Amino acid sequence: MNRMLAEADLHRVLEGLITAAYAMKAVKDARCYGLLGRNISYSDFDVEVARSAGAFVCGKETAMLAAIEGGRAMPRQRPPYPATYGLFDKPTVINNVELLLM
Repeated sequence: MNRMLAEADLHRVLEGLITAAYAMKAVKDARCYGLLGRNISYSDFDVEVARSAGAFVCGKETAMLAAIEGGRAMPRQRPPYPATYGLFDKPTVINNVELLLM
């Protein structure tokens, strides 16, 4: 599906990749300035960017979570949804190429 998006509007894909690259740099910068991690404003808040194994099934958010956790990329039954019970049983937000193109 992402290949079809790339072939249909490559400039939009590139724009999304550039935005993602800036976001990854922003995460690194925020960590350097002490704005991410433990004890940030009296709580813990961190961001991590992960790349999937590339299998089609990894496009399913729960399958991607399983792969990141080191397991087999198999979709999980929902509910519970990743926003409440996601990566390592913690609330998780997942974005993919389609979302970056918006």
